[in-house]
Amino acid sequence: MPMPARSTSPSVIGNRESVPCNYCHADNFDVLLAHGRDRRHHLPGEFRLVKCRECSLVYLNPRPTAAALSAYYPPDYAPYQQRGLFGKLTRWLRRREALGLRHSLPASAEVLEVGCAAGDLLVPLRDAGFRVTGVELSDHAATIARDRHQLHVHTGTLGDAPLAGQSFDAVIMRNVIEHVPDPKGDLEKAASLLRPGGLLTLRTDNVASLDARLFRSLWYGLDLPRHLTLFSPRTLTASVRSAGLEVTEVQYSLVPTHWIMSLQYWISDRRAIAPASRLMSPRNPLLLAMGLAIAAVQKVLHDSGRFVVIARKPLTASTTVPIGAQLPEH
Repeated sequence: MPMPARSTSPSVIGNRESVPCNYCHADNFDVLLAHGRDRRHHLPGEFRLVKCRECSLVYLNPRPTAAALSAYYPPDYAPYQQRGLFGKLTRWLRRREALGLRHSLPASAEVLEVGCAAGDLLVPLRDAGFRVTGVELSDHAATIARDRHQLHVHTGTLGDAPLAGQSFDAVIMRNVIEHVPDPKGDLEKAASLLRPGGLLTLRTDNVASLDARLFRSLWYGLDLPRHLTLFSPRTLTASVRSAGLEVTEVQYSLVPTHWIMSLQYWISDRRAIAPASRLMSPRNPLLLAMGLAIAAVQKVLHDSGRFVVIARKPLTASTTVPIGAQLPEH
């Protein structure tokens, strides 16, 4: 059972800050995880994950301040490094993704990617004929995108990027909405940047999935403290609608990595068998096949560890969902 708690008014605790729920602004939550840690990069600190009692949004509280957060993104952070066989596979997948957007966007469409890293999707989007712009918080990754690929990438947040309203046909946010301090504000900014009829695609990990429920504090998708907010399809679609966009589709992804790496964390915590954790790798073909089989069932059942929300900006003005509105049950 979650432990009941109630926060005081927002305050800064060392390099941490207490925050209310980003969706409904309530300060009333249950503690889901009291002593979470950085299992991916083993950086110091313990982190608390909470769930809003009013709207069910899951978020880190307290969380690292904006000034402190960059320390948790080392140069070897995975999205910045795309090498070897996995790098080739990633590039192939990004080319497929770029070509797939041709069916949804006009020729020479203006496309913005938020959290573009080193440009692994922007390059094939440009090759497909789109005019591309990126926003990336990491100066290291943004520099690679500019110097190696000659891409137009703004270093910083979406909120401070000098971008004109209604200037894009599509805004893409892949595995980024969970990282930003103000996801609601970023969704509203993305909506303002879209032309009428423009497309927003969001991809993020599913905190309500079978693997998240099973592994709990050992779930690979937690990625504390980099994931500041953890969404379910229900909470993310509600947030998108509150920004004035129309949700057209929710897709579920194949994510075998979540199973493999979560099992690695589980084994690592057990001293007697900890050395076996080295065998738990997505590069192990047997484990990858097993993970794919489980992930395929999850996809069919709409219970995957990762999902995609696709939304459009209405052609005419529409009424947005009030900020304090209850999230829908389905």
